Amino acid sequence: MEVLLLTSIKEASLLTCWHLLTTAKVTIESVPPQVVEGENVLLRVHNLPENLLTFVWHKGARDMSLRIALYLPAKNLSLTGPVHSGRETVYSNGSLQIHNVTQKDTGFYTLRIMNRHIGVVSITTMYLHVYTSLLNCGSPPTSVQPTIESVPPSVAEGSSVLLLVHNLPENLLAFFWYKGMVVFNNLEIGRQIIATNSSVLGPAHSGRETVYNNGSLLLQNVTSKDDGLYTLRTLSTDLKAEVLHMQVQVD
Repeated sequence: MEVLLLTSIKEASLLTCWHLLTTAKVTIESVPPQVVEGENVLLRVHNLPENLLTFVWHKGARDMSLRIALYLPAKNLSLTGPVHSGRETVYSNGSLQIHNVTQKDTGFYTLRIMNRHIGVVSITTMYLHVYTSLLNCGSPPTSVQPTIESVPPSVAEGSSVLLLVHNLPENLLAFFWYKGMVVFNNLEIGRQIIATNSSVLGPAHSGRETVYNNGSLLLQNVTSKDDGLYTLRTLSTDLKAEVLHMQVQVD
């Protein structure tokens, strides 16, 4: 009896492990890819898992108290959170629509998914940039604020994508690229030293990234592991630092 029980537990564990490994990764797509103030944007969710207990949308990347809305599939019920502005709509497929966007909507959005068996099964974060006008959407902006454009907006595995930087400050000392949303040394892809026009590769450099002196970053032969957030940190000669984020969508 004990042997049968242990065998059943082992088989169940293997089945759970196999299920987790073969479940498609949850991704979020911005529709449209670039949004201007006053427009609506849909944060469309792909590969939402089955048998969900709930999913929750948060504003930001870390603070889970900044809840926009929670959805309970079993009851087809959505509950608004403390940072719900009255302009957000949550859909049963996991997607979040933001109506009449403003500059204040720029930032990170996090989707947390839970089921009945193992609790949190997925946490996915994306970065939304709201442009001030059509002139700044997909073309070099006229303001002094640097922006990043993904060219193309989404990329297939095996292709290349350029994170094109617009309006890089002139009084730069250096700039740094990181994989992820935080500025940690072990996540540094590479840096460019302006005075010497030299590049220094970081621990997160895979051999497929190229840093250009105009601030842009090229990712070649992308894989699903390249999907996610990238961070650009600029450091000016007066030691003022700025941080920008960009989402890479790998299809």
